[in-house]
Amino acid sequence: MPCWSPFESTIFPRKQKAGGISQKRYQARADERVAAFARVVADETQRRLDEEGVEQLIVAGNEVMTSALDAAFSPQLKEKIVAVIRLDITTSEQDVIDATLPLVEDAERAREQETVQAIADAVGADDRGAAGAAGVLRALQNHQVTELAMTDDFNADGWADYGRDTYGLGPIPETHPLGGDIADLVAVDLFEAFTRLALRGGAEIEIIHSAVPVADEEDESVPRAGAPAPRTEAATRLDALGGVGALLRYTVEPA
Repeated sequence: MPCWSPFESTIFPRKQKAGGISQKRYQARADERVAAFARVVADETQRRLDEEGVEQLIVAGNEVMTSALDAAFSPQLKEKIVAVIRLDITTSEQDVIDATLPLVEDAERAREQETVQAIADAVGADDRGAAGAAGVLRALQNHQVTELAMTDDFNADGWADYGRDTYGLGPIPETHPLGGDIADLVAVDLFEAFTRLALRGGAEIEIIHSAVPVADEEDESVPRAGAPAPRTEAATRLDALGGVGALLRYTVEPA
């Protein structure tokens, strides 16, 4: 959900009658106050984004203020801006949410597509990518993964021996693969196991949304009862890779 912090200024320029040199001085003073206020907003925004770990920012305001903020924002902060929109200061909280939430969702879907495309390119070009449960599990256990991507409905069974830090695909085998006690093997959900291994290895995790939002005004877009639910482009592309993929920091030559 979009969030923001309110900022108020008691020195924001007030209306003034036009009047030659005095008007020019007043305008210069007003511009200085706007610029100073924009710097305060920029500094506080950077602090809040760093504290909260926010990666996406939408800037809303009138043209004067958004232009001043553009001059005050650092290059690093500008990289996080996904949209700049015009909103009046009197806009209600709900109207702000209604205006910004679709923009955030669009930016997230675009980022998901970029991630899946990067994995597909890496798998096909230089083996700096892994696809499918078996390949991704092997890469995770080798601490190769820098970024893991899974569809939100990825589902696969596996097993683990947590004491030996060993994982495998499918049902629990009849004998321990490493010669240990078969009682130490437990069934695991690979979605959870992959998440655990990725976090432990310091990898980023991208969960790819699979559901396509249905527009209320477009009745024809509603799927028929019993028909497969439409999937996002990113989810469909990741499905073709096995529902899970990863970018790797290095490759391992097969033995």
